[in-house]
Amino acid sequence: MRSMKHVARILAVAGLAISITACGSGGADDAESDRAGTTAATTTAPFDETAALAAIETSFNCFLQDPSADAKMACVEGGDKPEFRAVYEQIYTATEATSTALTPKATNIRVTYTSDHMKAEGTYDLTNAADGTVLIPGQAASFVYDDGAWKLTRVSVCDLSGMGAPDLLAPCLAAAN
Repeated sequence: MRSMKHVARILAVAGLAISITACGSGGADDAESDRAGTTAATTTAPFDETAALAAIETSFNCFLQDPSADAKMACVEGGDKPEFRAVYEQIYTATEATSTALTPKATNIRVTYTSDHMKAEGTYDLTNAADGTVLIPGQAASFVYDDGAWKLTRVSVCDLSGMGAPDLLAPCLAAAN
């Protein structure tokens, strides 16, 4: 059985290498609505919690599993913020050597949305994707709907990454705000 310190280091590396493919822009639908202009009466589609949760899961696991720091930061709220990016790269470098073949995956994601459906708070289980073993159950995470995609908050990235690089948790949280 792996020690918690070993699992935490693996998770921090994964957290740093994670990117989300679901963080792209809105695409053709956005262009269509831009061309349509503004009308006096606007209708909005009802919020689809199932689709939102699927997008959150895709985004979160992209962050955990993508090897590119650029791709990972694309799925993080404000991932292009220079101060945050610099600290994240320090964490990535500090934990890179302790990485193993473990492929982390967020499973059993449960969220509650704000009334405007722009934020979500919840929990997830950190799982080894290779064999389904739950490594750390019931971890907290938060997400925001930003630029047409659900993204992991910077604070959640710090919380996850801080498990493997505890000395960099405080600087990460400072840069996240």
